Amino acid sequence: MKPAAEVLTDLAQATNIAVHSSRALCGEVDTATAQDDKKRDEKELKPLRRKPTLQGVPAEQFKGFRRAPWQLLHSSGVVSRSPGGELAAASPSTGAA
Repeated sequence: MKPAAEVLTDLAQATNIAVHSSRALCGEVDTATAQDDKKRDEKELKPLRRKPTLQGVPAEQFKGFRRAPWQLLHSSGVVSRSPGGELAAASPSTGAA
């Protein structure tokens, strides 16, 4: 297992990101999100904080882009800060499309 300092350094290194996006994929994410919300409601849990609305990535951006993995995780909502300031990981089904 890598030391924590090495993992954090790796997360800060920019890399090329390939993109797969479509309206259908956004719809699948919306469906999974609704299912997660229903389960949380049945268990009387607080709703998850999420990015407002997913949209497909414009075709001219399909070439890809460069970001550090940490930036990608944060912007997609997979990792965010809770109101108390601690890091919180969302369900994988709630990430960006």
